[in-house]
Amino acid sequence: MQLGAYGQVKDTLDINNNKLTNINIQDKIIQDTSKKDHVKIDTSLSKHSIKNLIIKNLFSQNFSEEKDIAPINKFEKYEGKIIDSIFILRERPFNPDKAKKKFEKFLLQTANAMHTATRESVIDNELLFSSGERVREQNLSNTLSRLRDLGIFSSVEIEIQETSKNIVNVYIFTHDNFPERVGLNYRYSRDADFFLNDKNFLGYGNSLTFRYFVNFAQKDYAKGFSLGHYVNNFLNTKAGLETVGSYGKDFYLAKAMIDKPFLVDGDFAVGAGYLIERTNSEYIDLPDSDHIDMRRQYAKLWGGKSFPVGDYNNNIYFNAGTFYTKYFKRPEVAPQLNPYFHNTVDFICSAGFYRQKHYSGNLIYGYGNTETIHYGYQLEMTGGLRIDEFENLPYLGLRFKMGNLIKIGYLYGDFNFGSFYSLERKVLETTVAKVKLSYFSPLIRLSGSGYKLRQFWNISYTSGFNLSKGERNSIVFNNYYGLISVSHDRKGNTCLEASGESVLFTPLQLYGFRFAFFGFMNIGNVGYYNNPFKNEFYGIMGVGARMRNEKLVLSTLQIRVGVAIRSSSEWRNSLYKISSESKLVSEKFIPQEPYFLNIY
Repeated sequence: MQLGAYGQVKDTLDINNNKLTNINIQDKIIQDTSKKDHVKIDTSLSKHSIKNLIIKNLFSQNFSEEKDIAPINKFEKYEGKIIDSIFILRERPFNPDKAKKKFEKFLLQTANAMHTATRESVIDNELLFSSGERVREQNLSNTLSRLRDLGIFSSVEIEIQETSKNIVNVYIFTHDNFPERVGLNYRYSRDADFFLNDKNFLGYGNSLTFRYFVNFAQKDYAKGFSLGHYVNNFLNTKAGLETVGSYGKDFYLAKAMIDKPFLVDGDFAVGAGYLIERTNSEYIDLPDSDHIDMRRQYAKLWGGKSFPVGDYNNNIYFNAGTFYTKYFKRPEVAPQLNPYFHNTVDFICSAGFYRQKHYSGNLIYGYGNTETIHYGYQLEMTGGLRIDEFENLPYLGLRFKMGNLIKIGYLYGDFNFGSFYSLERKVLETTVAKVKLSYFSPLIRLSGSGYKLRQFWNISYTSGFNLSKGERNSIVFNNYYGLISVSHDRKGNTCLEASGESVLFTPLQLYGFRFAFFGFMNIGNVGYYNNPFKNEFYGIMGVGARMRNEKLVLSTLQIRVGVAIRSSSEWRNSLYKISSESKLVSEKFIPQEPYFLNIY
């Protein structure tokens, strides 16, 4: 924690224990000497005044009522002021003082005792500002977004207190959730995996996951296991390091990937990684085969730099990287057969403009916590060369995405186009176009009853031209698209899908669990006509319920029942689904590593 820009050492408050803990840190001296002599530092903050600040500013303003989305602009009025001290104020998942019964209080105290509190260093290392620097609205709002995206807090807020004309203190409030969870993923092929996950292992903000794989169809109850570890802030570099090891009777995987994204204006990004794997999987597009044994290795290295443009948080950026894939065992390959299994070396560069800012809101993708919704734009051009084992293929791509709040809700659009060019045949190859539109409405309050309604709509279109034959060169339309009643996979080079959902958030609560009911509709088609309306449509509509507790890192429990929009022998008899759904997150506009667009 960085405290006391001018040599003072200040305190921080552990809310649950109601005590102050002294933090000693090396001070950062501000470079603006022209104003330094005219600044008077307020050092009179006490434990009582800090606690009052939390209660009055944090709880009353941010947690007492659920508000619709609005820009995070509360930091703008402090732009340019000097940050004297930064206070990190932590709270454990549960508050036993609010329990009405002794047994309930005992349960909450026991749960807190079993929980390892998030360490201050985890929060401190996520900060994009420090004491002694001047306030930049973008850096504070980006920090707020990063802390919320960690998934280990049920709520995060940042408040600023002005202590003199040009000096401020920054208060960061975090409320831990209970990060351990157990779950089951069950697929229609009767493959399943049980998992144990801790998203905040030992309070260090890192994720540790253990999975155990089984196959009920083959009565294989010891198919394999996987152990994964994700370090959110590797060596305090703001880079994420992912390591995974898996082993089973017909598969193995060893992977290490590290990526540091763009975080602030004028930042740099870098990534590297290596993977080696073997799979014995069912392939959809390969004829006359059930399973194919595939072994490969993959490596990547990329980097980028952004440069601020103007005064509105716009950036121009440049990315470049190389990506290597080598197969040791694979299906049959030829110049236009199974390009997914070709040995390749890709050289990719991209350049573009981007801007990202943030909204805060409630009851969007979660229940009972404040969420961050991103808005802005990204315009990117991609070029490169794929050195394939059969021929060299230049590539050119274009992507534009934009999202913002309009009068009738939040609207997001994404257009992505890319194509290779065969120098030998003088034709375009693997040309892909993807379009996506998403929308959600303002929060509609129903007659002061505590019930709130929000509408969600999505439409997407994907089309491929000049595709080769073989695996991963067609669009596969299956239950992962939400059409749980499709009895077998449908394929094509064009896909159109639309979905809508009306969610009723209720005031009902049971031991911190909140409930929502919804009605939904999913329709779509896939086929080989470029005009999607000539392909056969499938669809389902129905109702469902969700239950979630934001203080627990449990996936949302969802139950839904549907009916087929059209009757066919290809529909399943069972049109219901019980599942654990991961919490959705808002689309981002910060550039990622460069890539070649694929049809799948």
